[in-house]
Amino acid sequence: MSQKNRRSVGQPPPGTAKGESLNTAPFRADAAEGEEEEPLSHLRKRVFQPIQARIYSRLNRTVDRLGYFSAAFLLLTVTAASVLGITFWNSPEKVTKAIALVRFYFAARSPTPTRFFGAQETIRELNSQLAEGASASNQERESLGYTDWTEAQIAVALQGNDVVDEADLAQWFQHEAGTCHCWRGHRSDHENVAATAWVLLALARMQAKPSREEIEFLLANQHRSGWWQFYHVPDAPPFLTVEDPRNASTYATSFSILALEELLKRHLVSEAEEQRVAGVIAKGRNWLLSNTIPGEPGRWKDYPNGEDGLVSIGVSGIVLHALHRTPGPPPLANDAGWMAQLPTKLPQPGDVAISGQPVQITQNDLARDATHMFAFPWLIVGTMDAYPQGTLAQRAQALRLFSEIPAEQDAIRSAVQGKPWATAEFLMALRYLRGDDVL
Repeated sequence: MSQKNRRSVGQPPPGTAKGESLNTAPFRADAAEGEEEEPLSHLRKRVFQPIQARIYSRLNRTVDRLGYFSAAFLLLTVTAASVLGITFWNSPEKVTKAIALVRFYFAARSPTPTRFFGAQETIRELNSQLAEGASASNQERESLGYTDWTEAQIAVALQGNDVVDEADLAQWFQHEAGTCHCWRGHRSDHENVAATAWVLLALARMQAKPSREEIEFLLANQHRSGWWQFYHVPDAPPFLTVEDPRNASTYATSFSILALEELLKRHLVSEAEEQRVAGVIAKGRNWLLSNTIPGEPGRWKDYPNGEDGLVSIGVSGIVLHALHRTPGPPPLANDAGWMAQLPTKLPQPGDVAISGQPVQITQNDLARDATHMFAFPWLIVGTMDAYPQGTLAQRAQALRLFSEIPAEQDAIRSAVQGKPWATAEFLMALRYLRGDDVL
């Protein structure tokens, strides 16, 4: 034994304090080690580690029994659930949107949109606003902006609500028609084909038969190619004074065929004229189908041949609806084009296109079309019509857009304030979305 390793019996090993026996040293080391660990951490180890071991052992046995593909699927599921949980913890609004998107895709499997009741409060408010103006006791229609055109829109929007005295309103319309057997929008305005079409549409919806001369005004104003112009000032018979394709109005043409079809469908046209009216409608419909934006079958200009023609969701939705409500082959290509061009978000309720197109009435007389075409309501109407021709993703997008409507209540209220014609169009669209037959 070397001197280096030699140690007298009873001498404590190195590191043992003086006065400390060999048998007590390990207990001191354990105690020192225990003092370094927090009591709560130590308690967790004592309580949770055995539980974790049992859980993990069972999971391991389950994984061992699974085949490769089942195990891979389980791994992906656990990973996805973990990611979703972490994302929800950090950004719950993202997960809410993702869940909503899944719900839209699930609902979009049906080619028919379900009735949407998310705008009930807005519908009630708009209905209440219009009901007062439509009352028979309202003797200040003109000063309040309730022209014959506006009254016609109100009558269409309020159908079935028992707030319009239809007999009183029909009599008022007849009084406003005057010697031209047409309507002007404003008394000081030119004879207006679009306003006349709206009034005839309202009369048809109220089951009030217009005079033969009033129907004839609309029929005689169709041009040879099938279109109608917005204004008309007859110098002498025949009615058509200017055959200029730049005057062709998609708005006036759409509402003319809508009004005539309603009159025909409700048997408010004489039997002798039924065939002629049907031919006029078909001719107007064909003109609309032939005048889409090149390469964009779901979009139209307000004046396809005019220098200042505008492309808008408003006028395009109106045209698409007219094609759906009149007899003929379904406009499948136009529907598909419409759905392919759905916006990523709803238009602002105040988003409006004003035509401004100068319309030649006679050889020396021009008038400017000042029609307001709101994007918001006609996006709803056009999308409801075209919905079945959309892909699954496009239908899900349409449902997502509809889901945004309740959040726009204040913006809608602001957009229609003091504009009864706009109020009527918004109410029509929201009721149509709900499933009401108002258009």
